[in-house]
Formats: sequence, C-alpha cells, structure tokens
Amino acid sequence: MELPGRSARRRCHVVAVATVATAGAFCCPGCVEPRLLAPPAVSLGAPVRLQGRQHSRSSRDGRPSSGLARLSGSALVAFSAPWLARHWRFLSHRRASPKVASEVDEAQAMLPEWKSAEEYLTSTAGLSARQMKQVRKFWEVSGGRAAPVEKCREVLEFLTGREVGLSKDEAAAVIAASPRMLILPVRILGDQVRFLCEEANVAERELPTVLARFPQMFTQSITETLRPALEFWIGTVGVPREELSDLLHRAPAEVWLKPETLAPKWRFAKDIMGLTLDDLLACKTPYFRLSLARTVAPRHFFLLHQRQKKAGDDSQPVSLDGILGSSDENFCAEVARCPKEEYMNWLAAWPGSEQFRALAWIQPRGAERRR
Repeated sequence: MELPGRSARRRCHVVAVATVATAGAFCCPGCVEPRLLAPPAVSLGAPVRLQGRQHSRSSRDGRPSSGLARLSGSALVAFSAPWLARHWRFLSHRRASPKVASEVDEAQAMLPEWKSAEEYLTSTAGLSARQMKQVRKFWEVSGGRAAPVEKCREVLEFLTGREVGLSKDEAAAVIAASPRMLILPVRILGDQVRFLCEEANVAERELPTVLARFPQMFTQSITETLRPALEFWIGTVGVPREELSDLLHRAPAEVWLKPETLAPKWRFAKDIMGLTLDDLLACKTPYFRLSLARTVAPRHFFLLHQRQKKAGDDSQPVSLDGILGSSDENFCAEVARCPKEEYMNWLAAWPGSEQFRALAWIQPRGAERRR
C-alpha cells in the first residue's frame, strides 16, 4: 500500500524516524530524494544511512548539524509497517514547516481507511492483486482518499444486484477498470443503467455483457458524452435505434467517444476511403481510436501514391486491418512493399502536400487533441 505525497517532487526529504517516545526527523535541503534504508525505528544518536552516504543526527554539542532542520518530535510516529518506511515522500519539504505535522496527521488518518477498504475489496468483492493495484493507483492520483467500506459495499451490491446482474468476477473486473465508480453515488450509476436501457435500447439480459465490455461508461457524463455520442450514431451515421445494442457489443470502446472526435474520422472513412460502417466494425483495429492525421490519412494516401507509381502492377486488395493494424515496419514490408526509409521520407514531405491541407477541411484544428 502506498501513500501519496503532496510534495513528492520537491528536492528534499525526511531522512529518519525515531521511536514513539523520541520521534523526530531531519530535513536536508541539499539532497535529491535519496531512499531511506534504515528501519523506521532508530535511536536518536545513531547515524542515518542514505543511499551511499550518511547524515549524523546530531553534532558534538548535541544540537542538529549545520544544514539540518529538526522537525517536531511529537508530530511523527514510528510505524512498524515496512511499506511505510519506504514511502515517506509525503513529508518532503525544503525546510522544516508546521505544515509537516498536519500532513503526518492526515496520512495517519488515511491508514485505517485504506486498509479497511482494501481488505473489503479483496476478501469480499474478490479483486485480485493486479486489480487492487489499479484501484490503489486511482486513489493515489485522486488525493489519496480511499472509498469508505460502506460505499464499496453499496457499489458491489448495486453491480451484483437485480438491476445490473453482474457476477462477482465481472463486478470485480468492472470496479478495477473504472475505480472512480467507488466514489460516485449509486444514484448516478443507476442513471447510466437506465440510459442504456431506455435510450440505447439495451435489453436487461444484455446489460451485464455491455457493461463488462466497457465499464468506463459508468463515469462518463450522460449530457456531455453519452447522449451526444448516441445522437451521432443515430443521426449522422444512420444506425437504427434497434441496432444500437449490436453496435455496443461490436465496438464498445468506440461508441462513447465524443462526436467531435468521431465525426472527422467517419467523414474520412466514408467520403475519402469509400468505406461503410460494416467495413469499419469488421476491422479488428479500433478505427475510431486511431489518429487521423498521424496514422489513418498518411497510410491511405501513401498507398495511393505507391499504386500511381506502380501503375499496371496487379496488386491484391489490402484489408483495413493490414493498413492500420500494424507497425510502420510491417506496413512498409507487407502492405506498401517498399523500404521504410521511403515511407519516412514521404511522411516528412507530406505536411506540405495538397492532401494534407485538404485534411483540415475534414478535421478542424484542435479536434485531434480532443480525442
């Protein structure tokens, strides 16, 4: 279990922790985050070993050495948990500060919360070690606060209950893939499920499969993402409402992208490449998640360039997966059948071509960054 720190990237660190009776720490402004190799409980007069060098705890007259600022002894407690000794980054400060004491108190308060939530998710919800690692990573980047056990219980009961109907293993996979759902009210999760049933035409018996294939939709806004995406597929692409469920089964991660990302790629596939929606869905490579300017358009136009150069060569048709689903090396060797250097040279000159400038008509500036 790791505790995140607000000042983990500062160029200083706490170098020692004493026992409960003589708790204390020293801060050295010249060090760049060396690791604490000594055990968490050390005597006050002992040297502190730090990755290749030592800092003495006190000078000959008993006062802290020059350049060392002593922190409040009552603020720190020596924890016996070995992982805590490896993660004192949250105490990092260039100089001793009263803020350290409040951060220590806050970190101590977080310990039982993390431990109890993790125990519940692993023992009751059935998350594996790998799945729990994904959840902890979310806790770290979201301020270090774990979801209360009661909230975890509510979410698990919701996922495995009658409304959703996931199995225990499916629920564990959904929580690991979208841990933010643990801090959302169950009411919001229920709104997502009703949206799928009422607006996306997903039958109750299909809900577990649809949600398990793309659980991230639980944390997406209905008004800002889900409904606009649905309107794009129905209105722009022309998918009948009764076929939306099939679309969600075939391309779950692509359906809920924002319309400003989907629209230029659909227009390029339909108007430039001459493809239909069935062609795109039959492609194992997720077309709508690829970069239009860096992958799709350059490879399409380079193949046209190669065919014009080799006029009269009866080459076999190439599948969309062959064009988009391989590395540059495989694309050149197996599809374009040219040295990679030739493709790289063409790419370097491509931004000045008419084809590249025409791409701005299909994809407005900034749309690629909003993916």
